[in-house]
Amino acid sequence: MPLYADAPLTTLDAVKAQVKLDTVNAADDIVVERLIVAASDMITQFCARSFLPHRAARAFDALGDHVTATTLDLDEDLLEVIALTNGDGAVLTAGQYVLRGRAFPKWRVELLASAGAAWTYGTDWQEAVTLDGIWGYHEDYGQAWVDTLDAVQDGGLGAGTATLTVGDADGRDARYRTRFAVGQLLRIDSEYLRVVAVTIGATPDPDTLTVLRGVHGTTAAAHEAGASIASFAPMRNVEQACISLVAWLYRNKATAGDEIRFMDGTQVITNKAPSNIRQTLDAYVRVRTR
Repeated sequence: MPLYADAPLTTLDAVKAQVKLDTVNAADDIVVERLIVAASDMITQFCARSFLPHRAARAFDALGDHVTATTLDLDEDLLEVIALTNGDGAVLTAGQYVLRGRAFPKWRVELLASAGAAWTYGTDWQEAVTLDGIWGYHEDYGQAWVDTLDAVQDGGLGAGTATLTVGDADGRDARYRTRFAVGQLLRIDSEYLRVVAVTIGATPDPDTLTVLRGVHGTTAAAHEAGASIASFAPMRNVEQACISLVAWLYRNKATAGDEIRFMDGTQVITNKAPSNIRQTLDAYVRVRTR
């Protein structure tokens, strides 16, 4: 399962708006963007889990300690099921199972008694059950996708087009944030897109986004004009930890290529990140059970 460690957990605009980096100017933007990726990578690897959604079809053994007749324990964080196929090839509907977990993410699929089904397999039990879903860690996934209050413009978006026309790129979204920024993860229909550049047109001309298509395991597809655009909001404390780490890396950029370790709280050692960042992230470190 890919951890998407090269995917940013925050944006350049968010770093600049929230943290006072005295010497940051346009010439330094590329440096800060690289540090955002580096900080996101460190956080993802430290916690051993992805804080951004990604689609994947994963296969599970139909026999083992992780499975009973009606329960299937997952070894990754699950946010949403797209399709679930039993080991005998039968497609299970949403009315035949429930997902277990206090909120999000989910950690178990449990077949309902009323479904009259059990986990099974045909010839081979290895990797017999397939779950096509959205994987990742977010404790409030129901609110994670934010309506940008914008939509696809100019006759739609072709599957191979890297430029997306929007109505007002620097307007406000449903959470009163700037609608579009470099590094954002967007969703149009079932496709995920990554913003790599924002161009503000002269009024009343529309604005344009340069985007990477079909990212995080999704497939580039055509979208009709008027299709709504949502942006992903990472968990606030995780994003804040990323912003703080970016600020620290920037201030220590002369030695950013050296080994970076989180401070253990007992002493301050040059080139160790502040302890409050680790204190935030410690709660999200994955503990493997198998």
